[in-house]
Amino acid sequence: MTPQTIVIGAGYAGIMAANRLCPAEGPSRHRVTLINPKDHFIERIRLHSYAASTLKSVSHPLATLLHPQVDVRVDAVESIEPEARRVTLAGGESLSYDVLIYAAGSAEGAAPPEALQISTLAGAEETRRRLKEHTSGPVHIVGGGHTGLELVGEIASEHPQIEIHLHCAGAIAPSVSERARAAILRRLKRLKVIVHTHQPVPMRDHDARRALLGDGLLIWCAGFSTPSLAMTSGLPHDTRRRLQVTPELQVPGFPNIFGAGDAIAIDHPGYAYLRMGCASALPLGAHVADNVQRYLEQRPLEPYRGGYIVQNIALGPKNALVQFVHPDDRPRSIHMGGLAGGIFKESICRMTLRSLSNEARHPGTFSWSQHAELGPQADDEPAA
Repeated sequence: MTPQTIVIGAGYAGIMAANRLCPAEGPSRHRVTLINPKDHFIERIRLHSYAASTLKSVSHPLATLLHPQVDVRVDAVESIEPEARRVTLAGGESLSYDVLIYAAGSAEGAAPPEALQISTLAGAEETRRRLKEHTSGPVHIVGGGHTGLELVGEIASEHPQIEIHLHCAGAIAPSVSERARAAILRRLKRLKVIVHTHQPVPMRDHDARRALLGDGLLIWCAGFSTPSLAMTSGLPHDTRRRLQVTPELQVPGFPNIFGAGDAIAIDHPGYAYLRMGCASALPLGAHVADNVQRYLEQRPLEPYRGGYIVQNIALGPKNALVQFVHPDDRPRSIHMGGLAGGIFKESICRMTLRSLSNEARHPGTFSWSQHAELGPQADDEPAA
């Protein structure tokens, strides 16, 4: 009987995994079903541009990015029954699986009720509309990480008449070098952005927040959350509701369930360096597909050892800060900015989308930076 593999989520990791499981030519040795609430893929790495109206669209039909042998079900997964090897959809249908790949992605984090967010298409659309209608008062953006900085750069470039304040609890861009951070601050000064570092904005105390910020539009870019599906389905999870997996991306106690992308946490100290985002999701999606193939063929699984090369932070159209990093994401002393950085960042964004469509046409061709020193080592004590 042909094995059935179900992939939950059509983000960067889910699409990569589904495509890679398909054959390069001829009929597939197992069926691949991808379940997603929408029939399109969202380029989340460009949502800041869409929200600021510097980009017209970030949506792509799934059919343009998937191998023709992937069966797409447009629905949401309500529950996973790991013992019964079955998922139940919001529409009431139940689907059985031999192997399950959990790639449910990330979603909006907690925010004040009046705040806008741009981590989803709906949130970016609302932010886009509100910015176009904004005629007076400042715009306050909370969050000094990549999302907040990229949104600030786009809004300041597209809406120069708006007074923009960037608020962060610590230093801006905490993951880059001091020299790179200084370059970002110079760019923000040229864009006339008012930066407030080491100034936490209270999320739950409305009066304190109003006293600190005053009037204006509030956009919250201070973190993401993950779906509760793994937790409510009785699967191992961490305190952030992420599915817990081994270094081989396999769920402990459920060898036919695997995970990849933002919604997982590898339960091993050697993976503290992993960050959310497509730079992790694409190689995780490819690796989980390879390990599923190994599992079905009863071959030994391989631990994930993907590393990083750069961090990219867009700072307005045709401008970006590119921080070169060690494989474990620690910043190197080298960075690139300005127009050269902007060209590099744009090439990476295009390559990211192209990686998905290329894998659909030629499964198994995606490659990534791998490093033997990352992840579990030979002298690690075995798990209890």
